[in-house]
Amino acid sequence: MLSFILLFLLLQGEPDSVAALSPRELSQTNFLLEQLQNPQEQGYALWLLAQQLDVRPELEIHVREKLPDNGAPGAEVLRCALEQTSLVRPVTRASRLEVLYLCSGQSDFLLAALYESAETDKQALLVRHDEAITRLSQSDMLFKAYVSKALDEPYDAATLFADRAFRPADVYLFNGYTGGQEASHQALIESWKQAVNDRRGLMHPSQMVMILTVVTALHTQDADYAAIQELSSQISGNNQFPDIQQKHVMLKRMAFASVVQGFFQSALQLYRQELIPLSDAIASPEEYLRVTIDYGNILFRLGNVNGALQTYKSVYDNPATENLDSRYQSALLNNLAVSYLNAGFFEDYINLQILAYQRAVETGEIDAQLRALANLYIFHWRNQDWNNAEIYLNEALQLALTHEMDRELANIYMLFSTYHTNFSNDYDKALEFINLAQSVIDPDAGYRVLIVTLSEKIGLLRDMGRIDEAIEVTREALEMVQGRDDKQAIIEFTSQLADLLIGSQRLADAAPLIDSLRETQTSDVSLSIRASVVNTITRYTRLESRSGFSHIDQLRETVNEIVNAVRLSADLQSGFVRLEPGYEESFTLLVDELLRVGKSAEAAVWLDEIKNLNKAAYVNSNLLKSSLLSEEEFLYDLQLTNQIDQLRMQRIGAAEQEYVAMSTQLLQLINEKNEINNRILREFSDNRLQVEQLQRVLNADEQALSYHAIDTVMYVVQVSREHLEISKVKIDEDLTGLSEQIVDSFEGMQTDLHDLHRFYKILVEPYLADDKDRLFVIPDAFMYRIPVEALPVHRPEGRGQFGLATYLIEHYRVSYQNSLSDLVRLRNRKRGTDFAREFTGTAISDFDFNNGMTQLGTSRYRLASLPFAREEIQESARILSRFGQTKTLLNEQGTPAQVRAAARDTRILHIASHSFVYDSDPLFSVLQLHPGQDGPQSNGQIYAYELFTEELTSELVVLSSCESGSGSYIQGSGIIGIGRALSYAGAHALILNLWSVRDLAASQIMTGFYTHLGRYTDKDRAMQQAKIQFINSVNSDPSVWAPLIVFGDPGSVYEPVNWKAILLFSLLILLGAGVFAYYRR
Repeated sequence: MLSFILLFLLLQGEPDSVAALSPRELSQTNFLLEQLQNPQEQGYALWLLAQQLDVRPELEIHVREKLPDNGAPGAEVLRCALEQTSLVRPVTRASRLEVLYLCSGQSDFLLAALYESAETDKQALLVRHDEAITRLSQSDMLFKAYVSKALDEPYDAATLFADRAFRPADVYLFNGYTGGQEASHQALIESWKQAVNDRRGLMHPSQMVMILTVVTALHTQDADYAAIQELSSQISGNNQFPDIQQKHVMLKRMAFASVVQGFFQSALQLYRQELIPLSDAIASPEEYLRVTIDYGNILFRLGNVNGALQTYKSVYDNPATENLDSRYQSALLNNLAVSYLNAGFFEDYINLQILAYQRAVETGEIDAQLRALANLYIFHWRNQDWNNAEIYLNEALQLALTHEMDRELANIYMLFSTYHTNFSNDYDKALEFINLAQSVIDPDAGYRVLIVTLSEKIGLLRDMGRIDEAIEVTREALEMVQGRDDKQAIIEFTSQLADLLIGSQRLADAAPLIDSLRETQTSDVSLSIRASVVNTITRYTRLESRSGFSHIDQLRETVNEIVNAVRLSADLQSGFVRLEPGYEESFTLLVDELLRVGKSAEAAVWLDEIKNLNKAAYVNSNLLKSSLLSEEEFLYDLQLTNQIDQLRMQRIGAAEQEYVAMSTQLLQLINEKNEINNRILREFSDNRLQVEQLQRVLNADEQALSYHAIDTVMYVVQVSREHLEISKVKIDEDLTGLSEQIVDSFEGMQTDLHDLHRFYKILVEPYLADDKDRLFVIPDAFMYRIPVEALPVHRPEGRGQFGLATYLIEHYRVSYQNSLSDLVRLRNRKRGTDFAREFTGTAISDFDFNNGMTQLGTSRYRLASLPFAREEIQESARILSRFGQTKTLLNEQGTPAQVRAAARDTRILHIASHSFVYDSDPLFSVLQLHPGQDGPQSNGQIYAYELFTEELTSELVVLSSCESGSGSYIQGSGIIGIGRALSYAGAHALILNLWSVRDLAASQIMTGFYTHLGRYTDKDRAMQQAKIQFINSVNSDPSVWAPLIVFGDPGSVYEPVNWKAILLFSLLILLGAGVFAYYRR
């Protein structure tokens, strides 16, 4: 019979050639060969060897050499199998296992051969072994059940899953099994799982096969990912477990379980140490790429921008990527594109999204087409490229209409509504699209989408002044959610309805709704809804002429929650955090209530908190985190963020004793997170402003004006050592128009002095103290773009009589700050003393590289030459050379690599070139340098975020961004964003220009600035004197001299030499020497 079967399998052919084998593979094989001596382990060892030889046939030569010649049964079985297998072609896993059965007579190998056989080969196998299968089925009920299950016939599940010992064939126990969680397999698997855990280390083949089975059951049947994650520790560092296909599958399941359980570090280690190397060794090129993509997906999900980008790019550049199925290709293109976006490679992002769309069209993947179109729309919408945004949105609309995709249609209609609200201000068109969205939403399947749509519709109707319609829609929505007993939605629409009634002075109608909200427990609803409820109740109470003081505590608690929530999730847009309208109202109500009861100091603290939230946007930047933190720190930061968020939620409504304990734990977690934040932003602190401390650090001649634009109100905090007051200015259409007109006139060099003076009378003069001469300004909104020192303090007779005007700069030295609390921090910081160089200056005068063009985002701009930039740097270096070593990097010397190296240890860093502010995110703003010899891929640009890795400690960074001749570059409110980015990166003070300035003017002003700075003058005083000198002797037009501002620490760079102290000290030494000489004599 044996001869017949072998003859059936026989196919002539030569053995495979020997390939290079790794020491790891040889060690694993040696371990299994040793286990053949153990009667209890030999069956498992033989099965594992068969799997290993299937993956690496080259191992057969080594096995033959190392096979023990001591007559051990397991060794003799393997020797027989090797001899017989050499006669078989083709050699498959099934044929190897069948030969093992023939050489050993162990029925488990026959079952293994049956389960490993292709469906078309199973019948032939049954025929070849008909007699044996019949005999074994009669004597072994477990064998019979296995055979029936393999053939997809009814089988005895009770026998399969009875409490019993493990055997080699059990590795196939769950092949074709669909029992579910209620099946009897769970008790058996639990006992085997316990057996694996009891003998840690997987030191025996039986344990290795058993863990394969247990993980299969836990993954495919029970979805018990916690148990799988626990078992994964058995694999880590185990070099004896043979590298086989089943191990590869198990590792993928363990990595998936770790991600599901939130053990990202474990998942990443599994991929790096086990799964990716194993895939590279034994899997197909396509499977290796799939595993690498899955690894990149974890990095992508965690926000590891650089790691995800590098991983996806390695896959994209691999030729085998073309062989991946369309699902993986689509995911790869999308995720690589988004990674490019997150890293600031905007042109690559656009190109990949277009490619993803084209491929999706070719393969007919509608969802992938819609995803690519949506990404393209969002990108252009965020960058206010409305025309391109509309093109992609229309394509998405036609696609969804063609394929009758109602859910997608609803989302697209809502995007059209937002588009018309923000771009064209066509509220009627926006409402039309909201109605279209509502008409295609299934109230059952799309209930949550319908809730959002109705809420947007109510808000739009309110903004359109159609209050009665808004009230009617709200009543209908409230009735709908009450029918579903949706507590959160009921509270949301009740609050919205009450708010609408209050706004239309229908207080009697609002009263029962307010009573209902007061009695409702809101601790388990979202923060935005809780804030809405508190805001509505407070507004109602005010109009009822009741005492609002009782609501301060509730408002304070709500605003504190808002601050904490935004601090953990702030998104960086234009360098500034934008609060939701409901959150803004909470701040406004709290500040107004505090002002009403005379608590101006506390109101100033809460207003300053909004400024400090901008720090959170940088701390939460995944781009900065992945650049500056180790992976361990990155993951720990994520864990801390989640723990802090959860603890804050749990603390709501907790009993007093639990509340105190949770608060203590929360403080510990926040302190740990602050330590990590200090790795991202040097000297980071989220400590709130202490007004008393601020007033102590202000000198008698100093005053701070802090501006805070919230909705339609500009709060002005004026503070000096002896005084604090908060005023309110309404931001109406007239003030907004005036500010826009002034900004346009500055950038177009068509200054109107009457407009400037009118602006001065509204927002500056009422808050200035006559006895001060130093002014700290914390700007907001349009104040970022209008330097107050350019405002005339008296109304000039003519709009263009610049020489006859008296400007604020002539009375005050001015500097700009991030926040009042940052001003306190700057005053308390220690000045650096040890620098390798006093001054490093970079000047790029000629931009003949890259055809005189540069790229920003998806747009290209021509670069004008700056003939005076070189002179500016050389003269500045000459002035400061008396303080120590200076360095100049001119034109081709001023490469990104050279500037980065020089920036690390210089007291003053000065860059005279073009800079471009990317308004959507200042971290991607660009300093244009010379590409030099940095490599063919270099375009000579440094992104702002790259400077965070250079550990800036400079006392002063100057960005003299110039232009010669006409034309304007991308400056604007974002310039303060890049200033904030550089100050958070470590620069103590900056000089920036708010709009493009001619390079001759910049050169003259900066040369004057350094001249005064070298006389031990404070930075703001040096800038004041340089500007006054320029006004009096060169040009008094504010559009020419005003754009350069001092941002950050306005103090002196150099401490003057105290000659009196030195002289006194010298006299004391001489006197002491004389006395000593006298007594010696």
